[in-house]
Amino acid sequence: MSLGTLYILPGSSRNSWLPGLVKYLGLDVKVVSIRDIDNYKSIFPLGKAPAFEATNGFKVTEVAAVVEYLILQSAKPELLGSTKEEKVSNTRWFSFTNTDVGNTMVAWNRRPQDSPEEVATRKENVHNLFKYLNNHFASSKYVVGDNITVADLYLYTDVTKINANGIPLDGYPHLEKYISTVSVHPALSG
Repeated sequence: MSLGTLYILPGSSRNSWLPGLVKYLGLDVKVVSIRDIDNYKSIFPLGKAPAFEATNGFKVTEVAAVVEYLILQSAKPELLGSTKEEKVSNTRWFSFTNTDVGNTMVAWNRRPQDSPEEVATRKENVHNLFKYLNNHFASSKYVVGDNITVADLYLYTDVTKINANGIPLDGYPHLEKYISTVSVHPALSG
């Protein structure tokens, strides 16, 4: 029996990796683009994605909550971390990706009409983010240590989107190695 429906906005880094996660988790979930739903705001009035509606009527929005709910429905809760400290660290890194990394990515990918100084500032912000991550991965295989968590999958998605939009990872060898390591996770194969 289906667990419910996952509503996504294709192309968005908050959403694009979720169908692969659902598949990896082995969940019977229908995945629907919000672009294909005429009355989406009647289901989720804020119109945000991702969102999830369970067959029992339970509804949840916000990427962190949707992802946590899906993982808790699976046989792979270790993606949230194994110890209390890992779980809290996973939440911290997921939040960091959703805010700091996401905001940096959005700023980098928008406003082509900005002055060269504004573009240079945004580029410097991306490089500062990459330096921070590179330093972290100098001593840590994954964001939480030696085991991959869902925060890694989300961070991978955002960093590779920034990279694909013009900021190379050259000069950040630990971040490059991390991206290469995470890229083979089955949840990212769609």
